[in-house]
Amino acid sequence: MTVVDCDPAPARALDGRQVQVLRGGGVSLVLATADDGLPEVLHWGRDVGPVTDGAELLLALGRPLGPSALDAAWPLTVLPTERDGWEGRPAIAGHVDGLPLVPRWRDVEVTAEPGALVVTAVSDELLLRSAFRLDAAGCCASGTP
Repeated sequence: MTVVDCDPAPARALDGRQVQVLRGGGVSLVLATADDGLPEVLHWGRDVGPVTDGAELLLALGRPLGPSALDAAWPLTVLPTERDGWEGRPAIAGHVDGLPLVPRWRDVEVTAEPGALVVTAVSDELLLRSAFRLDAAGCCASGTP
């Protein structure tokens, strides 16, 4: 039997970001809080092992910058939109009063619940509450808590 579990407390990096780890089926899902916006997916793959230092994990899992890139890598958030610099299809689309929906998330929280990481955030137009779970095979699923 495989245990699906969350680390009991998030690790903190020097810049104040929290690193949350969800484990299951030999796999880890690692989320890092951001200064502004939704958490970034740092890793989803082989278990990263015990996390004692959030700064070291952020450094190890950080994406390199290519030539002629911006000063920092664009974050791959749990719900990427144009506001995050995402150039692919947005994870959320719609219109509010005839204007495109591009939420600016605030009051973002990532909490560990039994077998899940739950992301809660608010924008002027929306309330987001989504749970991320890993099953016994390490497959990630998201949905309402």
